[in-house]
Amino acid sequence: MTFDLTCLSTLRSDKTKIALSLEDMERLESFFRESFRIQKLPDNYDLLSLIRDACGRATAERYRDLDEKRGQVSGSGDAAEAKKKFFDLISADPLLGLVHSTRWPFIIDSAAYLTALTRALELQGPFLDIGCHGGYQAICLATECELEGRGVDVSEAAVRYASTQAKELGITSSRLTFDSRRIGDEMPLGGYRLVYSINGPITLDERSFVELLNVLQVGGLFVWVGNASELNFAELHSALNRVGLSLLLADVIGGWNGKVFMARAVLVIGYQQISGESQDVGTELDSVWQGFSSYCNVSGRGSSDKTLSKYRSWVTFGASEGERVRV
Repeated sequence: MTFDLTCLSTLRSDKTKIALSLEDMERLESFFRESFRIQKLPDNYDLLSLIRDACGRATAERYRDLDEKRGQVSGSGDAAEAKKKFFDLISADPLLGLVHSTRWPFIIDSAAYLTALTRALELQGPFLDIGCHGGYQAICLATECELEGRGVDVSEAAVRYASTQAKELGITSSRLTFDSRRIGDEMPLGGYRLVYSINGPITLDERSFVELLNVLQVGGLFVWVGNASELNFAELHSALNRVGLSLLLADVIGGWNGKVFMARAVLVIGYQQISGESQDVGTELDSVWQGFSSYCNVSGRGSSDKTLSKYRSWVTFGASEGERVRV
């Protein structure tokens, strides 16, 4: 089964339609806040002070040390071990919620984007979340779209946390499972309709794409969310072409996190070809920001509303026709 290319082409031409209603956005925010303590932090927050207040000085110092170390090590083995220790540390409440709240704009935006895209294309699952950490995206998608799926992460502590959270929210292991296997390990072959990685371990190269083909259904989608600085579009197109995949849509998510505007690139990749696909993806990404700055600068606009997912909800579901024209 393949998804509707006409629908995807429509979304590509008007990305504000990849949106949830304002009511759905409020429900997502409540879900992340109540289930994982992931929420908008006060403007100009001090993370270490928040950690000290909630977890104690020793935890704050260990967090600082591991965070610094994972950015300093250069050897692949040392880097992997440093990252594992860091993610193991932040795989428990309330530290998980505090640390992930610094990334609130693109965590909430990723959830909204995956949910809206899944509904628009009527994807049936199952899905695979690569680098799921605490399981919040997988649990959200399983709940909002009633899909079955799997989350994988190298941190065993994160996997245990995700499994516990799913059970507490009434999601059975037959619907959603979590484990610490890597994508290159023995995983069900060709069984996933949707595979995604949000700030995860997937690199945009031929080796990773070959591994993805082992778990992705024919006609399925892979959604990558990460730093735009990691992208080399000429090399990306070349690697995709060599393995028989195509870049179907490029987009941006993110917003104000209390200190700065945080943005992440979104790439939707699949087997199909879309007529007129742009090779200048940088220009395509830049175009997404049109209107967003005007939306953010409206007098009285709360800082928690300054995300692209909220902007899209406002344009698609919440603004009058005259307001849409001005934006």
